[in-house]
Amino acid sequence: MNASTLLLLGTVLLSFATLTWSLHRWPIWGICLFTGERVWEGLHAEVGALLDIGVGGIGLLPSDVIALGLLASALVRAARDREALRGGAPLTALLVLLLLTGFSLLRGTLLYGLQTSGNDARAAFLQVCCVLLYVSTVPDPAKALRAVFRCWLVGAVVLCALAAAQWRDVGLGSTTDIVFVDGVRSDSRPLGSPEGLFIAQAAVMLLCGTCATGRARWLVWPFLCTIVLLQHRSAWLAAAVMLTGLLLSHRAGSRSRLLAVTGAVALASGGLLALALGLGEGVWESLTASGTDDRTLLWRYSGWLELLSHLRGPLDWLLGLPFGSGYTRLMKGVLVTLSPHNFYVHLLLRVGLVGVGALCVLYASVWRGTAAHPDGPLLRLLVLGQVTFLVTNTFYPEQAVLLGLVIACARRAPATLPGRPSTPDAPAPPVPQELSCIAGPR
Repeated sequence: MNASTLLLLGTVLLSFATLTWSLHRWPIWGICLFTGERVWEGLHAEVGALLDIGVGGIGLLPSDVIALGLLASALVRAARDREALRGGAPLTALLVLLLLTGFSLLRGTLLYGLQTSGNDARAAFLQVCCVLLYVSTVPDPAKALRAVFRCWLVGAVVLCALAAAQWRDVGLGSTTDIVFVDGVRSDSRPLGSPEGLFIAQAAVMLLCGTCATGRARWLVWPFLCTIVLLQHRSAWLAAAVMLTGLLLSHRAGSRSRLLAVTGAVALASGGLLALALGLGEGVWESLTASGTDDRTLLWRYSGWLELLSHLRGPLDWLLGLPFGSGYTRLMKGVLVTLSPHNFYVHLLLRVGLVGVGALCVLYASVWRGTAAHPDGPLLRLLVLGQVTFLVTNTFYPEQAVLLGLVIACARRAPATLPGRPSTPDAPAPPVPQELSCIAGPR
């Protein structure tokens, strides 16, 4: 190794050490940095590719580098405080998922090489596990919850503004519209389904989160309008499940229910008025086309069945196939290599039934653990929306921030949450005294 190579290696290691130290020192900074970068990367995939860092033939995106820093910071936190990794069923299930992911990655590296297996496991497994381990062990979940609320709110406002700007320039798109940009087929909708879920979660945070203020709650209506006009049915379904859960929750306040119902009525009234005035024909046709188009769902369902046929023996069903083995299947005479667009199927293919069981235990344990939390209704609604969304989509790394936060809140009893006043102990009963002590002088 020459001097320039050593200098470059030293600079990289020093930069990574500085990043890890900052993430360990300021957990809120780490959460906001990763969330913001993921939103930016999702909107500018071509810019993210320009920032690849070549390491051993493997391209590292900025989110990969931050995720590695989050993992290193979580390990430092665990080394300094052994209680950080003691949290009952949620963290146990998470550690099982980590071990299964590492084992499948090792098998894939030996069979197909690190580049192929690493690219397969990159976002939905490696980044997700790193973020989950980091956020679930934050020392102050209450402070992290407030930071995530602000981060989600700002991100949703930016996404809505970007969507509105594109609608102004090119009009609404639907699932049946085809747009070619520089000769390349592209989605006509301005934002993807993960961004739609992001906005829906921000709306739910405004409706029932304890951090929401009165003025900020009015943003719920533009958020809901944007979700509808984005025409991603997976985001529609997740939003509908969360709003229904809010209306049925016995702990939700009357103000939250009123806002949810008023928002839905306003959307319906606005749509009917637009149709009556002849202003919404294009919008209605676009929404109808997206809502009645079942070709994508049927295509995905057939693909899931085809992929599950790759699991042949008991070992495949228990531990899955190694990363890098691909997702090749023949669909109506066309060779398809895309991932299954169903995280449960994806999980079964790569870490088997053991991994699917660990994820179920994780969700069930956090559902139970957040029952007495002050923000329990909000945390449970976010879990419901996420579980619903994963049926037709993969696990996007920014969603690991929310799930890790739910795990962190579930690990702590309400009485020990930072910022929550502890209940004073009941006064001890008076100790009876001897008669000679209270009789006094004769």
